[in-house]
Amino acid sequence: MYSNRVSHLVVSSGCELEGFNQKNYEKLIGKWTEGSYSLINNRRQNDKMTSFKCRCNIVRDCGELYFNGVSPVGDSHGLDCKNPQCGVAQFTFIDKWHSTNLGIDHGFVAKITLPESEYDDVDGWTVSIRFPIHRSNFHGRFELFQNADIWNVLMKEGVVDAVEFVVQQTESNTTDTFDVGSFVIVGRQMPSIPTPEIFFWSHREKHWNCYNPDVRRSSNLFSQAVAKSQHVKEPAFVRNIKLKPNGNIFVQT
Repeated sequence: MYSNRVSHLVVSSGCELEGFNQKNYEKLIGKWTEGSYSLINNRRQNDKMTSFKCRCNIVRDCGELYFNGVSPVGDSHGLDCKNPQCGVAQFTFIDKWHSTNLGIDHGFVAKITLPESEYDDVDGWTVSIRFPIHRSNFHGRFELFQNADIWNVLMKEGVVDAVEFVVQQTESNTTDTFDVGSFVIVGRQMPSIPTPEIFFWSHREKHWNCYNPDVRRSSNLFSQAVAKSQHVKEPAFVRNIKLKPNGNIFVQT
């Protein structure tokens, strides 16, 4: 029997799996969409699944997909939180690699393309790159370039288990001179490379509570890392991010 013996999951395209710690679908411990997942390093989930539900051919709008059916905290704070759009920003892997020179090391180079008709340079844009990996299993080094600014790194746990890189159109004195409306992200030293989900807003969303629910307070680690850095004065100057297995974040220009 599978009860309390599940350490790995594979969820097919168009499906969603819910795992529960108790019989009769009680005490939700996680939700997973398309992808392959290892639970070994997650004490809350590994060998803890007693019952599960699986649904396929699910049709959900982008807001429901992003917030998983739970309203953002900003709605109760009087903020005008907008739902993101799906299928607007296109994520394309340019290259991938796997190395065992220094242990297991997965890396990638990817391009995110945004149609210029979907935003203007005054309000800008926001893109959330969501890797469906629990924060306890996620680590690596990441690099962005001058035509896009990292706004935050969100550790989500509970309703959504994922790590999100929130990227916004730069407000610095940088002019994109080629392939306007695109930016590149590089990832190294990752435990695996699942295809991320991409969410798009046609403005720079700067309200923390519009990215809730289930944004852990540990997401403040990004702001703390910027404050502690001797060389980075504000998030817009961050070009290199290191996420350690213990959840600590380090930033560099």
